[in-house]
Amino acid sequence: MSQNNVIGIDGKLPWHIPEDREYFLNLTRGKILIIGRRTFEEENDLSHISHVRRCIVVSKTMDPILLRDEKVTVAQSFTEALEMACKISILNREGGGKQNESSDIDCWVGGGEKLYEDALLHSSAQELHLTVVDTEIDLKPHTTFFPSFDQWKHKFREISRHDGKDVGGDLDYKCTFHIYKRHDSQ
Repeated sequence: MSQNNVIGIDGKLPWHIPEDREYFLNLTRGKILIIGRRTFEEENDLSHISHVRRCIVVSKTMDPILLRDEKVTVAQSFTEALEMACKISILNREGGGKQNESSDIDCWVGGGEKLYEDALLHSSAQELHLTVVDTEIDLKPHTTFFPSFDQWKHKFREISRHDGKDVGGDLDYKCTFHIYKRHDSQ
């Protein structure tokens, strides 16, 4: 997100930072990814989700019959998406698949705005990986935002932060990678 919490303009990231993209790919590779319809439609060839085990798209309007990838499923709500992720994880465990030791359901939320808000407020959210880009984005129509720090700061504490490298991509953008964990007491 930018310094003013912008995460998207017209359904696209407002920057191109290869290190951030690689970080996201490594974090979500082989996992269950929950995203909104606009995030899903970001790339026509679905290359942005080709690395995940399963993708659950939260949409009230998307027709699941029109999906052309068997690893993509549609849920009507974030709660339904979590239920699907739980079932997929159980089936994976029964099938001998490897689970991440840090969670019962190894899934990640990849946007957009409403899903981030729902996820951060949900009791099952245990970890937040947040890239902060050192820029302010001019606000335009169809701008999407990451939830305000005030909405979730009481539930999470920062456990790690490191500066991104200045290589490739949009060289004017510097970024910092933050990791937050849910407080033990809520």
